[in-house]
Amino acid sequence: MLKITILDTPDRRRLVLEDKLVAPWAAELGKSAGGPQRTYGAGNS
Repeated sequence: MLKITILDTPDRRRLVLEDKLVAPWAAELGKSAGGPQRTYGAGNS
């Protein structure tokens, strides 16, 4: 099972993935994480 932990700080949100991530999901994560980053914080909901 994949455990996802969200770590929030005032200027960033970090996702920590723990365990194995198999090939199809690794590729999907790469596509999602490689896109434009959205600023987390003031003015965003």
